[in-house]
Amino acid sequence: LENCIRAGAGQKTALTFQAIRQALMTNGSSRECHIFVYTLLDFLGKQGEEAECAEAVQEFEERVPQNSMADNLHHLGKICVTAAENIGRSTELRKQTVFDDIARYIETHYPDQSLSLSLLSEEFGISETYLSQQFKKHFGENLSTYLENVRMKRAEELLLHSRYSINEIAVLVGYNSANTFGKVFNKKYSVSPSAFRSSRASQK
Repeated sequence: LENCIRAGAGQKTALTFQAIRQALMTNGSSRECHIFVYTLLDFLGKQGEEAECAEAVQEFEERVPQNSMADNLHHLGKICVTAAENIGRSTELRKQTVFDDIARYIETHYPDQSLSLSLLSEEFGISETYLSQQFKKHFGENLSTYLENVRMKRAEELLLHSRYSINEIAVLVGYNSANTFGKVFNKKYSVSPSAFRSSRASQK
């Protein structure tokens, strides 16, 4: 149950608590019920601001002696689910912030040819496996595709609005050679960088 709450899994917390509550009401002694209640209250009190349940826990503790065990378990279950949901929302907000930071980092460092999953993992203190999974979930594509799109967008701007040579543009957007850059560009736009520049110039 504690793991469910820490993970921010509201629905799983509700189901787990319901199973424990049923077991205690069916076979648990009064002492076991009290131990469960106060142990869980102690745990909830240590979850910090993310759980946003300190006030509810304090109010509940004051009512425990007057309430029946059934009422105590009912109200405690609600507090547990609320705490889990609050933790889940807080986790998602942190995750959103991290990936906003990662997007800004890529927008700034896309010319770096060493920009990779391992570099981002080290920069942001996130494991490569987790970063890879969450990156695709968050942006809808893997890092290599996302980075390629950022570089191609910038390359298109430079081809249209600068006098840099193809070789210079290749380096400026993060490729080690004009040949590699040309292959990637041609794959995306079905035309070479030089032909793309010429065709757009002729349309002006």
